[in-house]
Amino acid sequence: MDLYAGSLYEAKTLADEQGRPFRAPHHTVGACALVGEVALAAGGILYLEEVERFDAQALRVALGVVRSMECMKHDHTPLVIVEPSGVLGAIICAGFGLRNLDTLRR
Repeated sequence: MDLYAGSLYEAKTLADEQGRPFRAPHHTVGACALVGEVALAAGGILYLEEVERFDAQALRVALGVVRSMECMKHDHTPLVIVEPSGVLGAIICAGFGLRNLDTLRR
């Protein structure tokens, strides 16, 4: 699974350009609700702003669902875009192989 770095504006613009669903849950959401957001973002973009403020367990569960969708070659796997702020966010994203959002536009 790849994570892409980008701002809220960039992510929303990309969703609009491609006609994809867009979801941006608040960092206080729990694991079950975050999995629901993954489902609602199917075929679209799941944007996680300030990724380091999300509950670690909720992130593990939700990103595990995204990985499972990819492994099953699910046609509607959401694209996950994050906006890390600070060192902790960068460390979290480094573990998932953070990429620049501009690579999607090429």
